[in-house]
Amino acid sequence: MSESDLSFNIDIVGSGPPLVLIHGWGMHSGFFQSIIEKLKDKHTFYCVDLPGHGNSYDSLDLADLDTVVHYLVSALQGLTKDKLAVLGWSMGGLISQRIAMLYADLISKLILVSTTACFENKADWFYGIEPEVLTMFSAELEKDYSATLDRFLALQFMGSDQQKQNLRAARDLLSTKPEPTISTLRRGLQLLVNIDLRSTLDEIKCPCLILGGERDKLVPTKALRFMAETLPVARCYIIKGSSHAPFLTHSEIFNSRLDHFLL
Repeated sequence: MSESDLSFNIDIVGSGPPLVLIHGWGMHSGFFQSIIEKLKDKHTFYCVDLPGHGNSYDSLDLADLDTVVHYLVSALQGLTKDKLAVLGWSMGGLISQRIAMLYADLISKLILVSTTACFENKADWFYGIEPEVLTMFSAELEKDYSATLDRFLALQFMGSDQQKQNLRAARDLLSTKPEPTISTLRRGLQLLVNIDLRSTLDEIKCPCLILGGERDKLVPTKALRFMAETLPVARCYIIKGSSHAPFLTHSEIFNSRLDHFLL
């Protein structure tokens, strides 16, 4: 058994051209159920649990982006020889962007959901998260990582339509697979802090669709528009009334945009 087999649980659902789904920090592939149920007759979904998340072993350092990408691509190529469309949500968007940079010949289309090339604010970047916020999350992880994960989940739906109902549904989804370990969450935060792909976005040559929520507290709309303006071939749609998980809160319009892009 290879390291890629240990590091990635990949559930395969549906029929049609392959579409890889990569989730965000602390989550798992079960969050994409609303996409799968709607489009499973049109696409074969490769639903990835990142290392230490869901049903995947914590056998890779999630903060080592290129190594994670290498082993994930190896695992996917062991399952299909077709070109891949890849959807990355939040932290999964960083991984998806890097796949498209390093394995351009393998990727047909890229869908970036509530994600950016740089999550932390810097001297020349004001469309991310303040460093103090990420530092606070790191400190709180050490005290009570389950409570910290729940607070992060709540933050993803803050300001969205039907906020409480959406949060309850997300908590139910999270509980369907094992919680990530504290070491996994720590490494994921390191990835969010350390990675800045802005200078290499022009290496992504495939068509890109950018989807996000107008009320997102983690990835502002200005970051989404920056991505759309910087990527060589991209279109961007901001979903009104949505926050960080538009495929959960506004699944009808989200799936419609996704389906049209994938035609």
